[in-house]
Amino acid sequence: MRLVLVFVALLLSLPLSPQARPKEYELDYYRVRLESVETDGARGGVIGNPENEQGFTTPGYRDSTIRVVFTFEPTHVDFSLTNESDSDFGIIWDEAVFVDGVSNAAEGVFHRGVKLLDRHDAQVPSVVVKGSCVSESLAVKNRVFYSRDLKRWVFENLLRDADKLTQIKILLPIETAGGRRDYLFVFSVHWENRKVRAEFDTGRWFYVSEK
Repeated sequence: MRLVLVFVALLLSLPLSPQARPKEYELDYYRVRLESVETDGARGGVIGNPENEQGFTTPGYRDSTIRVVFTFEPTHVDFSLTNESDSDFGIIWDEAVFVDGVSNAAEGVFHRGVKLLDRHDAQVPSVVVKGSCVSESLAVKNRVFYSRDLKRWVFENLLRDADKLTQIKILLPIETAGGRRDYLFVFSVHWENRKVRAEFDTGRWFYVSEK
């Protein structure tokens, strides 16, 4: 509760107008790297951790079924997912899980397009056509609250607790023509004890640039 109150106090200092985003606000930076992927049935898995043009690490993985690139923001995880197989598959959102490396609690998630009021309801699987790519965003159901002070929904930080947070896991199940395949992505998290520029928009934080 204390963390939530501090978070709300921080947000109250920000301008509420969409035209007045905090361009130069700074947040702690956590560098996230993909260390391993646990799955079955896929072949030729390759892990990479390149940097994007803003200087942030973008963990990625590719095998005979998927190619995925993650972008970790303070409050959520964006990712692009390409279907590398020869048939369509579906992302099973209701069984996807985010594991906080501090509490080791497995928490349910919701994806882009789901109304915040409906985030605890059943989610229809997203179909990814063979050869196509989808851009998605993943957030934790229980880390969103309505701020009466700000009069809007606010996402709590996933990247937090300084050097106590050393690992994050994301379970992403997909339904293929050959059956279900679970991908467990295991990430290392390094708190770099420095600030980078960030923006607050639609209740969420976004890293802007460290260069």
